[in-house]
Amino acid sequence: MSLSLVQPVLADEVILFPEQQIYPVNLADPRRIQFSAKTLYFDRTSIDQGGDRRFDLKLGGRLGLLHVSRDKDDQLGWLLSLDAGFHGQFDITSSQDNIGWDGSYALMLSYRPDPRMAFKLGVHHLSAHLGDEYIERTGRTRLSYTREELQAGMNLSLTDNLQWYVETGWAYVRLNTQAQKPWRAQSGLQYRSDKSRDRLQWYAGLNLGGSEERDWQKDITFQFGWLIPTRSRTWRVGFEAYDGKAQLGEFFQDDERYIGLGLWLDI
Repeated sequence: MSLSLVQPVLADEVILFPEQQIYPVNLADPRRIQFSAKTLYFDRTSIDQGGDRRFDLKLGGRLGLLHVSRDKDDQLGWLLSLDAGFHGQFDITSSQDNIGWDGSYALMLSYRPDPRMAFKLGVHHLSAHLGDEYIERTGRTRLSYTREELQAGMNLSLTDNLQWYVETGWAYVRLNTQAQKPWRAQSGLQYRSDKSRDRLQWYAGLNLGGSEERDWQKDITFQFGWLIPTRSRTWRVGFEAYDGKAQLGEFFQDDERYIGLGLWLDI
């Protein structure tokens, strides 16, 4: 339950621990902290003994801390939020061994001046690790991939159903200074069908990313699926296709391509 404090002078409403989020979810963004479970089938991977079938698990989401609302529906204004999450992959072809996992957290300030435009600015930390079973099986040692970056993003509603977003990040802390570089960028388009009681909503999302540490090679993600709204959250079930760098931090120098079936909960 949200707690509201009214400020008559500014005609704003200050909401502690709000449920409402004002920056839209980037549906096909593979870097986003989220809750999802996917089965992935790889036709290309350069990860040594990584397996061509994996279970991909992400646990996490966004907690609103403070929202300065400027409209009666709490859609506009400022929002300070905390993100935290886990991302791991497990090799289905090798006794479900954990290949590796990433831990992330972020502090974000979002701003929505009108219904069709939103911005965000914050700091993000990612620490990458190798799975114990994978280390024993391959003898690989950790690259010590840790990244702390400043992030900035913008989301624009081109129509009632179509959104475009762009985001950049600059790493001010890089634990492996020989291999890691500071800059990255991404952009994407996403479409949600009209709400209807007579049919199931569907969505599609395309995300393009690149980083300086990978010489700006393209990372491409495409999602297509169906939306299942509940009272306060939205479930998604659908398909995902990816071609680019391995998504676990310790394997950022490796290339992969897969298709997968997944379940997402936008928190």
